[in-house]
Amino acid sequence: MDTATLDTKKMEMFREILSIDDENILTGAIAYIRETKKSVVGQNPMSPPEGFMTGDEFEKRVKEELKQLYKEHGLLQ
Repeated sequence: MDTATLDTKKMEMFREILSIDDENILTGAIAYIRETKKSVVGQNPMSPPEGFMTGDEFEKRVKEELKQLYKEHGLLQ
């Protein structure tokens, strides 16, 4: 298949998926879809909320609690 045929099939597919009959609206929608969006991550740096636990803190607490539980039941000396 050549490029023109693929482009035509792609436009037909978009038209069917988006249910758009107007060629101008369809072209605009495709152009909008192709635009790259800036990532939200890193745009608004903020500190974690009060009481937030990081992954490292969570892991440390779980290990401590498991060790304590194992000691209480005689599974760990």
